[in-house]
Amino acid sequence: MAYSALANDGMRLAPRLVLDPSPDAGSGTAPMRVVSAATSRSLRPMLEEVLLSGTARSVKRSEYRIGGKTGTAQKLGTGGVVGSFACFGPLENPRLAALVICDEPTKDGHHGSIVAAPYAVDLLRESLRYLGVTRSGETSNPGSERESDAGLAVSDPPEEGTR
Repeated sequence: MAYSALANDGMRLAPRLVLDPSPDAGSGTAPMRVVSAATSRSLRPMLEEVLLSGTARSVKRSEYRIGGKTGTAQKLGTGGVVGSFACFGPLENPRLAALVICDEPTKDGHHGSIVAAPYAVDLLRESLRYLGVTRSGETSNPGSERESDAGLAVSDPPEEGTR
């Protein structure tokens, strides 16, 4: 929740569980500024570097510019480890944020860059594709984007046979 504020120009939104897709279903609470918009925007390229040349550089590249942060922490008293990765994208106009947390991972190490980052980036990438969000560096066709139920601008999927 707090991490997504970096994608939302410094505004923290209260999370909500959507069980009723109707437009009248729960409006949530008012957004709260937690960092300035300028600070939020200046952090985005730094968070992209985590995937380009930092701790998550081994994660498969995406057609979307994504920013993220790895995490690895020891659990007090148990000696266990938690690996995590938080990300959002596309950086030019963030639409979604994702967080994957692995509690006491047992396969392939325990660092967030190994046990969580690949899954978080895949989740984000596939969700952006599903929503029809324009790939980084591309422009959308005029009139091809619509407003989703969540208030996001998304493109309608291409017609069958035009992919």
